[in-house]
Amino acid sequence: TESARFESFMQGVVVANGITIGIELDTQWDCFRWLNIAYVVFYTFEVFAKIQRQRCRFFWGPGAAWNYLDLCISVAGLAEFFAIPAWSAIYYAVYGEPSLLSRSSSFLAMLPIFRLLRLLRLYKLLTRFRALNKLVLGIAAAMQSTLW
Repeated sequence: TESARFESFMQGVVVANGITIGIELDTQWDCFRWLNIAYVVFYTFEVFAKIQRQRCRFFWGPGAAWNYLDLCISVAGLAEFFAIPAWSAIYYAVYGEPSLLSRSSSFLAMLPIFRLLRLLRLYKLLTRFRALNKLVLGIAAAMQSTLW
């Protein structure tokens, strides 16, 4: 998990996930679900690999805050892909009609929103490249003036 090749691969996954989230806002495509599952698999594998490699340092060592973010992203992604279908199946078995998440459970309906946490990983990526970080912060500062 600390090799340059692994880090570069995971950075590519983060960038691809950010692009996918942006495209998903404007486009309807059935394959987005499968792409999101793939991203959750990559993130979950990364968390397990880091825990295996770092042991207790994963939770208390340097970079522990980013590790907790990665863990939350993985858990929320897994919950989204397992809890919602499980709830729908249980609801159908009990009531005999399909579940509408908006009326059945507000927490389950909010699970897809946790996908936006993945965008924080883009910020983590930016902090590693000082020049790119300055560029993005400069653009963000310039954008604030357009809001007035």
